[in-house]
Amino acid sequence: MPLACPCPRSAALLLLACLAAVAAVPGATPATPPTAAGEVVNLSPFIVSTEGDEGYRAANTLSGTRMNSSLLHTPAAVSVLTKEFLDDIGAENVMDMLKYSLNTEHERSDPGGGVQQAFDVRATVRGFTESVISRDYLPNMVEGRGILASDRFNVDRADVSRGPNSILFGAGRPGGALNLTSKRAVLNARRQTATLTVGNDAKRRSEVDLAFPLRRDRLALRTNAVWEERKGWFEFEGLRQKGLALAGTWQPQPSTQVRAAVEHLRRDQVMGGNFPHADFGYSRWVLGGAPLAGNPLLPGTNPAPGLLRSTNTLQVIFAPQVRDRPFRVSTTGADMRPDLTGTQPTGFWETVSGGAAPAGGTVDDPFYGRVLPANAYLSGPGRDANYQYTLWSLFVDQRLGPFNLELGYNRTRYTRGFTQPSANAIGDPNPVLPGAYFADGDSVVAAGRNPGTLLPDIARANPFVGLPYVQSQTVQQLFDQRSESFRATLGTEVDLTRRHAWLGRHSAAASWQHNDNVFGNGVVAEYNAAPGNAQPIDSATNIILRRTYLDFSRPGGQRGALDPWANPIPEGPGMQARFLWNNSYPWNQTVSRSLMLAAQSRFSRDRLVLTAGYRRERIENNNASLGGERVPNSTNLWLVRPYQFDPATIAAYTGATRTAGAVVTPLPWLALAYNQSQSAFPQSNFTDIYDRLLVPSRGQGRDYAVRLNLLGGRLYASASTYRNRGYDQFHDVTSNSVRGQGVPVVNDILTTLLRLNRPLPETIRRLGLTQVGQSKYRETVTADGRGTEFEVTGRLAPGWSVSVNYSRPRLVFTDLAPSMRALLADNRAAWDGNATPLDSTRATVATFVRARDNTPGRDFVLQPATLNDAYDYVQSLLDLVDRGDGKPPLAFTGESFNAFTSYRFGEGAPAWLRSARAGLGANHRGAPVVGFDATNGNAPILGRGALVWNAMLGRQLRIRRGHVLDLQLNIENLFRQEEALPFSAVAPGQVVRWMLPRVRHGWTARATYTF
Repeated sequence: MPLACPCPRSAALLLLACLAAVAAVPGATPATPPTAAGEVVNLSPFIVSTEGDEGYRAANTLSGTRMNSSLLHTPAAVSVLTKEFLDDIGAENVMDMLKYSLNTEHERSDPGGGVQQAFDVRATVRGFTESVISRDYLPNMVEGRGILASDRFNVDRADVSRGPNSILFGAGRPGGALNLTSKRAVLNARRQTATLTVGNDAKRRSEVDLAFPLRRDRLALRTNAVWEERKGWFEFEGLRQKGLALAGTWQPQPSTQVRAAVEHLRRDQVMGGNFPHADFGYSRWVLGGAPLAGNPLLPGTNPAPGLLRSTNTLQVIFAPQVRDRPFRVSTTGADMRPDLTGTQPTGFWETVSGGAAPAGGTVDDPFYGRVLPANAYLSGPGRDANYQYTLWSLFVDQRLGPFNLELGYNRTRYTRGFTQPSANAIGDPNPVLPGAYFADGDSVVAAGRNPGTLLPDIARANPFVGLPYVQSQTVQQLFDQRSESFRATLGTEVDLTRRHAWLGRHSAAASWQHNDNVFGNGVVAEYNAAPGNAQPIDSATNIILRRTYLDFSRPGGQRGALDPWANPIPEGPGMQARFLWNNSYPWNQTVSRSLMLAAQSRFSRDRLVLTAGYRRERIENNNASLGGERVPNSTNLWLVRPYQFDPATIAAYTGATRTAGAVVTPLPWLALAYNQSQSAFPQSNFTDIYDRLLVPSRGQGRDYAVRLNLLGGRLYASASTYRNRGYDQFHDVTSNSVRGQGVPVVNDILTTLLRLNRPLPETIRRLGLTQVGQSKYRETVTADGRGTEFEVTGRLAPGWSVSVNYSRPRLVFTDLAPSMRALLADNRAAWDGNATPLDSTRATVATFVRARDNTPGRDFVLQPATLNDAYDYVQSLLDLVDRGDGKPPLAFTGESFNAFTSYRFGEGAPAWLRSARAGLGANHRGAPVVGFDATNGNAPILGRGALVWNAMLGRQLRIRRGHVLDLQLNIENLFRQEEALPFSAVAPGQVVRWMLPRVRHGWTARATYTF
């Protein structure tokens, strides 16, 4: 496919340029004395080594000025998770790291589990979602939203920078950023370890870390590898992965160092998620006596029993447990019994979900675990995610007199696919097998023609009556990302104290960076694409629903949906199942170029430290609009999505972000810090309702902090207050109802206007559109956050390490859904009060109108909804969104506390305790926002907080000289605090959705052999 994407030639050109630079300066600086064995050779001020970390306290960071600086003298709010701390808590991935990070966590607003399935981790910092994640201060994100490389097997430590500091990371978001530091090959350093970890749910994980010098002071190599398999608490849940990383360091002369690395990982997983199964009335029906429907072949004599409703599914159904060919339960106008007098319409029934069900159903929590097993994974093994990535990097550090030059290159390739079958448990009360006709491609019956062939077993008894089934169209989301980054940084330090003590010491850095990212994200769905269809392929009756009956009552019964990939649909007359792109999903290219200047000045023996930074950014964002191939006889299906970029459609942003800060140290143990910063971030291929790319989100922030350096530097403490603001940032939760329910209704209005040859709205007509919100439409918000943060890390005494942090953030959203709001405002005069009938009335609109007009019996076939009804319905969705205006967003948590402390027994301990260690930790999250109280000024409704305790025991055993065996046991959720927590409520005390505990009771035992 001819995409405008990065290519390996760029890497080769950069490598040649770097080697030329190496050859051009053979004697740039005098030779330095040989280093002692094991001594770290560190040429660059752009590298932070973990060698300076002591216990849980890190000495230095780059997360302040992009040059190696003391944490105490860094104005930005930075926390570091050191290697020892990550080892003690048993962290194996970024999700584990976020549990203990200050004012940082994995995103909580994930009701369908899709975020975790698609991205593994999306970081929330200070309440701002989708914060930046980088690797060695270069991009490490998918679609600019979630993490690309999450496993820790090739990571030494993590730095969390809170606040919109674009000076560090280039494009950044208001909340902050998480940077992972990769393991490096260090000259003259030797490390050889092999680690085996076992745990609950059949967990098995092995890692190797082999680092050794190939030539003293000149060449070093490091290899890291991981292999892991495990199951999970849910049925079918599990993970299999393997990864390999190679890193090399070459120092051809004392003034030059070249570092290169490559990392590859492949993973396949079924993730259970954090929510109970969606029970569409099945448990309520069973506990209500499971009354059956009458004979569906004589529907006129069988009114619906309680707890049931009639179903008139137009889509194709494939249930291989029932028949080997797809069938239809109903087709509009079909006569189910042509052998009887008159027309016999559908008479099939299904269970009804709860009365308080939100869109998409509800969880019948009063019945959770009573009928369906609590750990049932209704989606089955087919709801999996598999991905692989490869990271390449190359860095050259060169001393040029008083200057340090770093040339950096990074390239990534990432692919991912995850299948999303629905998991709604629906009860089957029909005594006769479902279905009337074999399926073909027609949806509406032509005069005198039946919709396919009458089923030969139409009257056979239903062996699955009384059982639940899951049913949905199978869709798969596919990611494909290729990115390339170049960076050149020049830094220098000047010490003027030799001339006068008051002149101070100064460091400065200038950096140029170029990022080129090409990304494709789209959904393929299963349709009947047989030739000769009388209806569009993406019409309702060519959508294929897969049905699986479940049986939890007997051993060996079907426990989850059949894997769609293992059960292909056979071709037959009028049936040819195909997976097709269900929208255009154009490729997106984002190119950013930036120039950064940063400086730090230290006066009076570091009693006063000033920092400043300026970054000029140009961001070009473009969705492919050329190429691609539509599916014939379809409304919006694609065989090949658009992949060619038209320069005329580039959306460009040029702007600057600034950072300024100061640290005053009046006493050796006391520092006062101030920092103000800004950020800008491109919003991938997301668009407004008119399919125009969103402008980059912007952020502003200020931090004030008091820092203490106690116990001779062993203990670091900080208390801070902040205010962060974010502008024009898309927000999924705000977008979902407006986008998912409102856009189809707006498009129904436009379809009706087109059929009547009436003019479309001016903005739509000017842009050449006939529909809106068709691609990656998202709504934006303005966010205002403020809060306080406290942190203590370090060693209280020899062997006694501690890490404690507490945060109390506040966040409010305003300017909600401006895109849809503007569209309705522009068309209010034309649509509000317009009695023109719609071509079709959606069920959501019908339900709304019946409730509004108190007309429960209105027949929308005889009396269709009007343009006014559609307008009022979409406006009602905005009214619901407005309940959160000026309030914290749903799922926002206003308090968090994390603590972990450990003690290592030294030589003075009893013999049986020597070289042993023990640790205890806790994670507390306050009550999240779960709704808004309409009877109390839309005051936020709070759920319940959660507290989880964790423990660690370990010991080192010296096998022989140079050979050590380290054993460690970690227990998570020590006291089994696993109760479900409220996630969504329509009123105080009326919870309609619950969330399962994020951390279940579990254990891991790790053995690390160092030799």
